[in-house]
Amino acid sequence: MSRAGLLMLVGASVACAGGAGAAPGRAALSPSAPVSYTAGRVTYYVAVHGRYEQEVGGQSQQVGSVLRYQLTIVLEPAGLGFAARVVVDTVLQAQGQSLTDPEAAGRAALTAVVSADGSVADLSGADATGVLGQIVNGLRFIYPRLPAGGLIPGGEWVDTSSATVSGPADLDVTTITQYRGGAWTEFAGRAAIAVVGTGTYDVIGAGEQAGQRFEITGIGVNRGTSYLGADGRFLGAVSTDTVYLDILLAGRGVTIPVRQIQFDTVRAIMPDEQ
Repeated sequence: MSRAGLLMLVGASVACAGGAGAAPGRAALSPSAPVSYTAGRVTYYVAVHGRYEQEVGGQSQQVGSVLRYQLTIVLEPAGLGFAARVVVDTVLQAQGQSLTDPEAAGRAALTAVVSADGSVADLSGADATGVLGQIVNGLRFIYPRLPAGGLIPGGEWVDTSSATVSGPADLDVTTITQYRGGAWTEFAGRAAIAVVGTGTYDVIGAGEQAGQRFEITGIGVNRGTSYLGADGRFLGAVSTDTVYLDILLAGRGVTIPVRQIQFDTVRAIMPDEQ
């Protein structure tokens, strides 16, 4: 879900230039049937650590950020997929220039449509800014995409997806991800099958901030491992993301090169931990 942080660096760069259910037992560690997403309620702890490097006027600048929060996602059967209700339970830490209005994010209620493969669409709050905007954009990428027949160890598949990330700019992100089903293991205290993904993505978009028009192009690489429970619930993920962007200030003829490195952790919180 690291691509959600793209808008965190855009605002800083332009501004600078301008100035759970029952736990499966150990016997369930190697079920033979493919695993697919199922309905249910899960609370997650999410931590996003970012570092943004840019060059302006021949000088290198670095900006760091930390965003930690908890949210609860309820998936209910709807058609071939799910209707999702999301509540931001609390914002634990919001440190960074673009991470504004954390109070407005706390207890925010959102809705979305989640397909059987894990793609997220029709997400409310897409025009949100600050902390809530980052949380909304992160939800677009939270679930790994699963193959039509379900997830099995050793399975391999490729997914191509497109999404629009909103904020100071509207960015179109096209991602090609190679997935592989890993071995059965444990994650967040539950039997889980690992989903290993390596993706590359293209970014293109434009926006305006403080009366200054800008255009953005870039490429990125995302690597991560997600974990799906034996009961079909998403248990969490660990991922790293690196993206290289060129931000063109059209009115000034200035291009700002930016590199973002981001580390994401998502972990299901079991009922006895709440």
